[in-house]
Amino acid sequence: MAFLNYTDPVPTPVPLGAAAPLASYTDPTGDVWVAKGGVNSGQWRRARDVLKARVFRSAAYNLPTAAGSVMVYDTVNKDDYGLYTVANGTINFLVTGWYRIHAAIQCGSQAAGSYLQITVVVAGTSFAQDTFYVYGTSVFQTVRIHDLLYFPAGQTGTIQVRASTAAASTTGNLTDYATFEYVGTG
Repeated sequence: MAFLNYTDPVPTPVPLGAAAPLASYTDPTGDVWVAKGGVNSGQWRRARDVLKARVFRSAAYNLPTAAGSVMVYDTVNKDDYGLYTVANGTINFLVTGWYRIHAAIQCGSQAAGSYLQITVVVAGTSFAQDTFYVYGTSVFQTVRIHDLLYFPAGQTGTIQVRASTAAASTTGNLTDYATFEYVGTG
């Protein structure tokens, strides 16, 4: 007769030390677990429960007109494991699997016929894009991306933005933000 150990129903490796980098482990049922020194005392947690981040732009920002301009969200709301690098605006796909990505930017009034665009770019390939064309003046323009994308561990990406005419972004937690969430291996 087998006895279940209810205090440790899924065997995980020992906790990581305080300075240990992120590590992942796949248990016998196929669940991916992650641990990082200094986060949750190095304890292992299900990746789909903890690999989540939310960032936003709080500093003034003029939307560029050149293609390939990386949007750097400069304020971290929550990112325990390092899904986003504020210094250069890089999204870090830490384990292989599906990631839900949401991003938004907003700017004030532009001339009719102009546009505002946001794109998720990974390894030089555009994966998701939204473009808003302005139909009149005196309105705020907002573009958003909502997508579910699959990436290998170690891959990186960026959110890129551009406007057809220079415009100031309406920065803030509610208008210029991004969220990244690991949802599983699929």
